[in-house]
Amino acid sequence: MKKKDLERKMQNYQTSKEDFFKWSFFYIFAFYLFLIGLGGINLKSYGIPFSIGGSLKKIVIFPLLLAVLYSFFNFKNFLKQYAVPLLTATTLLAWVLLTNKFHTPYKSDNQFLIYFITGIISFILTLRAFSCKQQFLTLFLVLIIGISSSILKAEFDIIFTANKQFGLDSSDSIRLFTPIGHPNFLGAFMVLLLPYFIPTWNYIKKDKTHILLFFTTLTISFSGLIFSYSRTAWIASFITIILLGYIYSNKKRLIIILTLILLNILLLLNHDSFKYKGENPILKRASSLTSIKNDPNLLERIFCWKSSIEIAKDNLLTGIGAGNNRFEDKFKIYKQPQARLLMPHPHNVFLHILTSFGLPGLILFLMITSIGIFKSIRTWKSTKNLQLKSFHTGALLAVTGFLIYSCFDSAILAERVSPMIWMTIASLYYKG
Repeated sequence: MKKKDLERKMQNYQTSKEDFFKWSFFYIFAFYLFLIGLGGINLKSYGIPFSIGGSLKKIVIFPLLLAVLYSFFNFKNFLKQYAVPLLTATTLLAWVLLTNKFHTPYKSDNQFLIYFITGIISFILTLRAFSCKQQFLTLFLVLIIGISSSILKAEFDIIFTANKQFGLDSSDSIRLFTPIGHPNFLGAFMVLLLPYFIPTWNYIKKDKTHILLFFTTLTISFSGLIFSYSRTAWIASFITIILLGYIYSNKKRLIIILTLILLNILLLLNHDSFKYKGENPILKRASSLTSIKNDPNLLERIFCWKSSIEIAKDNLLTGIGAGNNRFEDKFKIYKQPQARLLMPHPHNVFLHILTSFGLPGLILFLMITSIGIFKSIRTWKSTKNLQLKSFHTGALLAVTGFLIYSCFDSAILAERVSPMIWMTIASLYYKG
């Protein structure tokens, strides 16, 4: 009897210890994602000596450490479930670190390598977070609230203090400069995040508080997409919304949501703070899509792609290494005669990875993404769980939007966007 009691106590101790590491990891990871969206917490201006979130490469260590400790429990089962993405991601991580040894050190470019590595680590952490089952979806809600808060602050800056980056005498004064960084990166972030909103509707409780939170964050995020000024992000998001309307089961609810969003955006566009010399730069920017073939920015990118292909051909195995300075130095040598601008990166995710980490790096990245898409489609088709089906609808559309965006721009080495890209790719492997 005493032996059985002892065994029961030991089993309870093991379970409680596992639960401790599991939920500690989950909440720390959720806080990390909140900081990705918000951009950091700085209370020093209020006289409180506290700030956190300025450098993600330092913060990611905390959820990573807890994930390692949590992995001592049921690791075999975890490896069995996610062997393919885990092994592929760790192989890519090892390859990136190995190729970096072959390149001349660029201190100013080390940050880009670290951003990419932070993204891969976030991919592995997301896979580990799947074990938290339904609570895993809370991670996306935390991320949504973080980025919505960041966008709202940026919009208030425009309305009340004007954009500090340009000032009121520039048509670019309405572009949102959130902690995500450049507005094009904000656009990329929203392409990844927006498809999750409407499927998430199936998870939230149908009380007034949750509904208000849902519509508020959705509206703020859509306005953030508009004021990112990124045409690539607009096109990618428009296509994903069309696809969502085609496959989403509750058309009535979808129409209500999109109508409210449209009305809100129209109100924002007519606000005097978002005009320059009587014109609305957003509408002017949108109208430029009608003459996109002659757009100078597109022509510059085409020249950049041609130069990037030539750079890749001469550095096919290991690439040239990650970083804008490395690319610019090579770009000067391979620059097309017609090109006017000096580009900091290839403006294409696939060429960006190819030139940075060589053909093996690109193959591994495509493997992770394509296998994830295949598994997500299979889960979407086979599951009878409507919540899981809705989640994979969002995941597939987010990746679709990302792949469209990736053809014309690249945020894979951006500090706060890279983890979100990798987290979205990881969500394709979610089994519920």
